[in-house]
Amino acid sequence: MTHAQKEIRSIYFERIFHFEKDSWNLPVKVFNTDKFTVDELQDMKQSLNAAKSELNHFDLLEWSHYTKQRDVAGYVMPLLRKTVHPELLTQAWCKFYEIISTFPVFSHSASDHLRSLHLCEAPGAFVCALNHYIVLHYPHKKWYWLASTLNPHFEGNSLSQMIPDDRLINHTSGHWLFGLDQTGNIQKYYNHCNIVEKATSEYMVDLVTADGSIDCIEDPGEQERLVEFLQYCETFTALKCLKKGGTFVLKIFTIFEDSTICLLYMLNCFFGKVCLFKPCSSKSGNSELYVVCSSFYGIEVARNIWNDLIQPYKLGGFKSNFSMFALTDIPKSFQTQILNCCQYFFIDRQIPMILNNVHYFYHPDENELNELHHLKTVIAAYYKKKCGLKPIQKNRKIVSYAKVHEKKRKLSNFDSITSVFNNSLSLNETDLREYFNIIHGLRIEHVYTSKFASMEDINMLISYTNKKRSTSSLYRLLIEYLKDNYIVINVRDFELVPYYQFQKDLFLRLSSAIGQRKNMFLLNIPFHTHFLAGLWSVLATGFKKVYFGLGWILFCEPLSKCNQVFDICNKIQESYKNLDYSQFPSDIIQIFSPDVFNSHLDLVVAALSVCNQFCIP
Repeated sequence: MTHAQKEIRSIYFERIFHFEKDSWNLPVKVFNTDKFTVDELQDMKQSLNAAKSELNHFDLLEWSHYTKQRDVAGYVMPLLRKTVHPELLTQAWCKFYEIISTFPVFSHSASDHLRSLHLCEAPGAFVCALNHYIVLHYPHKKWYWLASTLNPHFEGNSLSQMIPDDRLINHTSGHWLFGLDQTGNIQKYYNHCNIVEKATSEYMVDLVTADGSIDCIEDPGEQERLVEFLQYCETFTALKCLKKGGTFVLKIFTIFEDSTICLLYMLNCFFGKVCLFKPCSSKSGNSELYVVCSSFYGIEVARNIWNDLIQPYKLGGFKSNFSMFALTDIPKSFQTQILNCCQYFFIDRQIPMILNNVHYFYHPDENELNELHHLKTVIAAYYKKKCGLKPIQKNRKIVSYAKVHEKKRKLSNFDSITSVFNNSLSLNETDLREYFNIIHGLRIEHVYTSKFASMEDINMLISYTNKKRSTSSLYRLLIEYLKDNYIVINVRDFELVPYYQFQKDLFLRLSSAIGQRKNMFLLNIPFHTHFLAGLWSVLATGFKKVYFGLGWILFCEPLSKCNQVFDICNKIQESYKNLDYSQFPSDIIQIFSPDVFNSHLDLVVAALSVCNQFCIP
């Protein structure tokens, strides 16, 4: 290895801090002492935030694009995409592959079986990276994986907190755990219990990863505070699932606050070895770090204080004025190492990188850009060599029959839909009962995302119905004329908020109307969730033809026999009667698995992309 390669390895690929343990043990008192601060760490926080404040003058998108161009690992993904062809290649894929190539994350597992659990995992890059690694290095090991994430098919999840990418989830739905309420929110204790129960139903887990984060754009200087409870929940879910000797990989950010200090100390007491790692493929200008914990001792270490440790999880958050441990209960040797690692990662490296990027934004230098280009080329080549990356066989990928790295193009253009369907659809020969599966989950107060409609259209419709604007006389005349020949169901007959009530009201209206065996005309009715899209599909099987356009649907010529419609409606009605509110306000959120809409009901998705473009008079 040349001197230049050694220098690159040292500067960019060995950003590791090893904790040196010195008879560290868990304190006997938990969450009963006043919240503490460490003055030296708060000074570092102020210094880092002062550097970050230099970015306040920049447009966020422009700055993000600029720093992406200056990322020293910026050529890694293009090189891998061209020569290795990884499945679901993302920056997260690169970071995790670098982690498992640097640390022996499951060398302890001597058996032929490996079980992993991946928390906050969407879209699934860690899973795909681990599969690639196993195929290359442990091709005969039998691997079973599970993952949890905020459910992209649950319309009550906010887009600001959730990654809506479901390319892998659609093909591997049996591996994903969304908890008892189907939201995937791991910060709910009942979801934690449900995930732990399913993940450990047969065996404990060898490896747990947790890559969660929260959108902190409104207050980036307090990122650590904003993510502290999520990291706590990820950690305690991991501790409950890991087998002795297992490995836990957790993403954190800065280490200035009591919550992170205590969490890291606790992890050092639970694991034989704990390291902090900044992958080369993680942007040098951000605070992201990975905690790599190996040789798990088991939760018996905390036998006497476990109930106290888990109490905030049960309560749904920390008490604002208590720290997990008293600072006096944390050894000075650990405190000193925290100061050293914060100096190493944030003061000596992150701050200079931020200021360096700001300088060259205002003073671009062609020679510097050429040097950067050369460095990026060298780093990409070294990354591939260090990680020993090469392609794997197509049949060894997670999804061998589809290209999950390609984002599915949505059919939303009216002209293209019309040319395919001629503005009509027929489902009357389709028996949906074999796919029918009622799923209960947390009831949805407001819809934040939709596979079947744009949120701009949905929000516009909600605003329209809330204001109860008057309509033109011609519009009213048209509605009265239609009523002579059709059952007319108009959006103005409903309140769209809260959503769960609208959903039930619409179901009752439609199930009543189908019994009248008349043509049905629906005007600006939003079928924008998995439940309503499923209901639309069921209803369509009871008519010879469904015609549709922007904001309207005509169910034409009811069939004399439509037993499946009545069967399904009766089951939905019965399900409404049996909703369980004991742990959370429950509702029906799906009547078909989401993957059915990607296979047997893909035409319905395309049709609804037209119907759900509303024409407000």
